[in-house]
Amino acid sequence: MIDVGVSSPPGLSTIAALLAQHAGIAFGPHTGDALVRATRRVMAQHTLADLDQLAARLRVDPACFASLLDEVTVGETYFFRNPEQFELVRTGLLPALRRMRGEQHVLQIWSAGCATGEETYSLAMVLDGEGALDRARVLGTDIAQGALTKARAARYREWSLRGLDPRIEQRWLVAEGDRWRVCERIRRGVHFSQLNLAEPCYPSPQLGIWAFDLIFCRNVLIYLDPATIAAVERRLFDALAPGGFLIVGPSDPMPGKHAPFEVRITEHGLCYSRPSVPERDLALAELAGWMPAPAFEPAPQPAPIERTTAVPPEPREAIDELGAIDAVPGASSARSYGSHGSLAELVRASWRERGAGEGLHACERALLREAMNAELHYLHAVLLLDLARDADALAAVRRALYLDSGLAIAQFTLGSILERSGRPHAARRPYRNARDAAAARPSAEPVPLADGVQSGALAAAAGAALQRLGEG
Repeated sequence: MIDVGVSSPPGLSTIAALLAQHAGIAFGPHTGDALVRATRRVMAQHTLADLDQLAARLRVDPACFASLLDEVTVGETYFFRNPEQFELVRTGLLPALRRMRGEQHVLQIWSAGCATGEETYSLAMVLDGEGALDRARVLGTDIAQGALTKARAARYREWSLRGLDPRIEQRWLVAEGDRWRVCERIRRGVHFSQLNLAEPCYPSPQLGIWAFDLIFCRNVLIYLDPATIAAVERRLFDALAPGGFLIVGPSDPMPGKHAPFEVRITEHGLCYSRPSVPERDLALAELAGWMPAPAFEPAPQPAPIERTTAVPPEPREAIDELGAIDAVPGASSARSYGSHGSLAELVRASWRERGAGEGLHACERALLREAMNAELHYLHAVLLLDLARDADALAAVRRALYLDSGLAIAQFTLGSILERSGRPHAARRPYRNARDAAAARPSAEPVPLADGVQSGALAAAAGAALQRLGEG
């Protein structure tokens, strides 16, 4: 059991263990009192007599568990908290990203663990002040549904504005009695969704949680247990596009122990980046005052959270079979590929074992053998996206849809690429196709080729994308 203090009520350790198991939240002797207060409020809401009843209800009632998450994850937040980090975004990161990506690129920004939304809206205000909001997608996610409800309402008390520059109030906030409402322009530039950072469901092209240019994940890691911190750090790294940036809170553990982040030292503090592809290194170097960190040395890592798709045994032997494949276009695919069963599985194994570059090489060899395989063409597109080759990925996903226009996940990916490349009108049609194809299936049914994403989730993600583009 988790130690939440000697004087804690009986049964509290069970509640803490459930929170750690499902959300990675760590409790100790000094935080036990806060957990006691949270459990009392939830027991009153759900008319439960004691902690044993609460534990039993938490195991079977998602609504009750959501109530407890709302109580224990309400964090301290306000507009432009740690203003030096927003100044880093304005004066350093945005110019660097423009040089790397080009003026036509649609910036992808993620506020992970956004609480009631002040941080997410602050990022949108910075973008708007620099004339970049119209070419940006700003996402806020949090585990607590109650916090997200407040974020979407975008109405705040004076406490959320403490220390705020009056010019910001005048430009982007509207007084309504004793509250302040975020103006419609900023609200339209932001959307919110629920996400548990402890779950291995991201990065995900299918859900739009991927290839970010900038991630804010501040004052979140500090509340997680060590194993969850390690897993989240690796997934945040994978969710960045090459050359993208991560900013964490001053009290959070420094990233770099579990993923090969490059540390950037600036006059406004530290940030972290995913190494860029070689031709973009110059733009990074131009950001004055940056110094590279020492070479990454992986630390001993705890066992990762188990994924839904198991890694096949002894992948290297199966991967090496690709070298012996006859490069004959259209050749029969009846051959057995060991424990992997198909060329597509061999490509996935290569990707997992050796990275996106080797996965791409394996996929291109596989396509020489099975040129009419829609799954391979879709894998080709996703691998190209992981390597920031959006234009090539666009052609690859279109080839997949030419072979199988009913691939809902390929339709969604096509929409995402078009939106990222600044073509929102063209993105609407594939998003509609993805929404309609997914909605036609049972909501709990996995989407083909989508790594376990359910049809209901994909339909919701496509619907949210359409709303973001101004279509209901």
